[in-house]
Amino acid sequence: MHRIRKYLKTEMDVEFFACVHGVSMIFMYGCMQWLGGINDVPFSIIFQQMVLGYAIAWIQRGLFLREKVYTAREYRIREIMWCLIPALLLILTGAVFGWFPDISERISIGFYVIMACYFIMLWLFLKNFYMEETREMNELLKQRKKKEGIL
Repeated sequence: MHRIRKYLKTEMDVEFFACVHGVSMIFMYGCMQWLGGINDVPFSIIFQQMVLGYAIAWIQRGLFLREKVYTAREYRIREIMWCLIPALLLILTGAVFGWFPDISERISIGFYVIMACYFIMLWLFLKNFYMEETREMNELLKQRKKKEGIL
């Protein structure tokens, strides 16, 4: 039962980030298309971006799937890959499926730069969020131990 619960928690995390990534891509793609004078987003591109968001979420989760303490070097490499792999997959997928056929190259570059910044900003937010959460949990644990006379 513990394994199933762990898998379900992992899947829920992936689903959440898949939706966040997918919606972010679709929204920014739509904005950039609009700036380029195109007022619609084809369903095929929406679908491709949602599937890509799911794949990216699994890749990012896979980088930190093992619940262990990483060395500073391992952590830094995983941190860079967490931001770099999605950006590269986004560019590759956009090129393969021709997301920007009738639009200025500046618009497509702008989209990819904004999305790369999105992955970096999301990582920084998550890193700070989890560091603060860990600090708070450690503080609560110290208070409990002190109250129970363990410390």
